[in-house]
Amino acid sequence: SEPVNRYWFTPAINPSGTKAYMGIGESSGKIYSLTISSSPSAPTSLSATAGNGEATISFTAGSDGGNAITNYKYSLDGTTYTALSPTDATSPVTITGLTNGTSYSIYLKAVNANGDSAASSSVSITLPTISESTAEGNTSTNYYEPVVAVKIDGNTLKLDANEKVIINSYNAITKKSTIIEQIGGQFVFPKAKPGQRISYSIMATDGSVLKTIISETKPSVPKIEKVFSQKSALLSNNHKMAISAQWKKDESHKKYLIKITLENGKSIVASTTDPNFSIITDETKGAKLTITAVGKNNLISTVTRKI
Repeated sequence: SEPVNRYWFTPAINPSGTKAYMGIGESSGKIYSLTISSSPSAPTSLSATAGNGEATISFTAGSDGGNAITNYKYSLDGTTYTALSPTDATSPVTITGLTNGTSYSIYLKAVNANGDSAASSSVSITLPTISESTAEGNTSTNYYEPVVAVKIDGNTLKLDANEKVIINSYNAITKKSTIIEQIGGQFVFPKAKPGQRISYSIMATDGSVLKTIISETKPSVPKIEKVFSQKSALLSNNHKMAISAQWKKDESHKKYLIKITLENGKSIVASTTDPNFSIITDETKGAKLTITAVGKNNLISTVTRKI
């Protein structure tokens, strides 16, 4: 309560690494000293344990800066921090309200009366997926380990009993997508229909793609219904003939490539979407017709017929 006549302040470094000041005052022949505290140091050596909708974080506390640590704050994005409620000032701390099957990067800050510490380094964790089924008077909960890699044998996916994945199938022709949930056991990838292409994205429960499988099938082989050559007086006078062909159109076909090879070695090439084809060529005793069906997935099937 006595007035201080003279005083000095000297910079000092706290154990936390932050700057503080040591003050000395003199009044009525008495010497007074005062040390000003600072904010704490960041916690270090973070490790995480996953639970049902929560994560338990163990750590090594930093210096308290000369004033006791009263709580910790956490962040899931390194920007926005939330104080633990109820307060918790010792390791480990538990963060609740998280989403099962989701991956997080968690940061901590220590808190004392002077403010917050710097942010800690992050610790990463993926919460398990939980499937709940409730019967009358009974609730059972199953935990599934996060999947980081999958085993594919031919066209079969194999999972352990405690593994769960999400399979997204997309048909590039119909533009339709289907979501399939697979828990343990085996999943056989269905074969694409003729002329179609299906991609299967195998995803972990956090949405990360583990593997992509492509299934595509050639279009059906064109079924020739008629193929013949014709002559007329006019064509014969000009040493020409007509070659015609008809075949059955299929929904797996996008277009047709036609090739006619004449006996004299000459060839005629054409492209069409019509399954009825006719062309005037040089007169010949023999020819060969090749029809190539191009599927909607651009794979091909071919048939050849002598004329």
